This record gives sequence, C-alpha cells and structure tokens, in this order.
Amino acid sequence: MYVPFETQATDWTDNGITVASINNFHEYEKKDGSGYETVLEVKKATSGEFEANTPYLLRTKDSGSKTITINNVKLHKAESKTYYCMSMTRKYNFTGIYTPQSGLGQDESSVAVYALNKQGLIAPLNPSTEVGAQRWYLTVSNRNSSNMSQASKSRSISIDEVGEGATTAIKGIQVITNNEADNTSLNGIYDLQGRKLSKEPTHGIYIKNGKKYVTILR
Repeated sequence: MYVPFETQATDWTDNGITVASINNFHEYEKKDGSGYETVLEVKKATSGEFEANTPYLLRTKDSGSKTITINNVKLHKAESKTYYCMSMTRKYNFTGIYTPQSGLGQDESSVAVYALNKQGLIAPLNPSTEVGAQRWYLTVSNRNSSNMSQASKSRSISIDEVGEGATTAIKGIQVITNNEADNTSLNGIYDLQGRKLSKEPTHGIYIKNGKKYVTILR
C-alpha cells in the first residue's frame, strides 16, 4: 500500500484490515550453496498514525474485494518516494508509485526487482508485468555497485511478522493546505490527482463527495 494521506491505525484495524510497517531485512546463505534466502521483517501496527507517501503492507481477513470509508484524513501531495535500508552487502530500495508502471527490472545484471504477489511473497518482477497504482516495488543491489549473479539473487523474499506496537513516523513530508485539499474534494468522483471519474473504480483509492474511499482486491 502507498497512499498520499495520513490515517490512524484504527481506521484500518476496525475494518478487519491489518497493516504492517517495514522493520528490517535478514539474509541467509542456503546450506546447499544454491543462493540466498532473504526475509523481510515487518511489524504489525495496532496504534499510532500511518504516514503519507510511505510503503506499508496490508492484509485483509477475508478474500474478495473490500471497500472502507476513512474520514478526516490529512491529505498530502502525492509523491513517488524511495526509502532504503542496508545490510552489510546489499541495499534495499522501496519505491512507491501513483501511476501503473511496467518495464521495471530490465537491468537484470546490477539489480534485482521484486513486487508483492497474491501469495504474500515478494517475488521477482518480470519486466513485462505491470505494477499497479498506489503500490510499491523493491529494488535490491550490491552496496559496492558490482553486478549481481543469478545465484546471489533470492527467488522470493518471505515476510516475517514480529511484535505489535505503534507505527513509525517519518518526518519531512510536504502537506497540502486546507484550501488545496478542498479543491480535490468537490461533489463527484475523483482520483488522487484531482481528475473527475465517470464511475467508482473497482480497486484503489478515490474521492467521492469529499470522502476518501479505499477498495481492496485480493
């Protein structure tokens, strides 16, 4: 999930949705020497505020689509941002996007590109596969900028949930003024860039008559 507004953790948990923040990476060399196993450690948030323009992981209790209404959110400028963390040998970049993108992962020699799949794994991204709007993708590279061998690339990255607690705040995000926010909340249906839509989207985030709606497909 990657959205341009702040919400409270209870906005999601009260609707049967679990949201987790990115916490750490762990790398293990496989015993047979066939490559590396990488685990993304996430922390389930039960309180606090989710920051705008920040990558999170989202999980619903039930399958199928789900629409929720979130009121009184703090709307920010929709910006694609990259957040990174490092291990001793690698750099992990999380990049959030607001428009669908394809062609990611074409440079297979120096980086490995991953995205979250329906099975709950962070899997290698085929360059022809499109990453949807309000999503994030992960780029992995060697810290010394050397090329990555196929053996050193993880076939998938599993997710390990640890602990519970408040969300982690990230500062320095530009805020849209109240007047600017009001201009995007006119009667009708709009996307997050302020463009009027003819009907409600089947998935994603939209604004209808001044309220923000989130439709989730699984």
